[in-house]
Amino acid sequence: MNIKNKNFIISKNFLNMDMILVKDKNIPILLNEVISKDGAIIDGGSAPHKPSSEGFVWIKSNNNYVTTEYYPSVFNLKWVDLFNHE
Repeated sequence: MNIKNKNFIISKNFLNMDMILVKDKNIPILLNEVISKDGAIIDGGSAPHKPSSEGFVWIKSNNNYVTTEYYPSVFNLKWVDLFNHE
């Protein structure tokens, strides 16, 4: 996958592997993408920090004033290996 000049959300996990945040069918999420019907906007995240973790995503409300941390599964998202996710 060509990640150059894209605003994909990438983070290192507990094994120092590059992970990418994806939605259905392993389609990468873009920074500032609207990911819910109520206007939640993805503002970043962090890949799992231990094997039993699913990591976190940072969500801005549609007013862009407050960023809140959620589990990716709340928005049907997940972290996958950047180079082996297809």
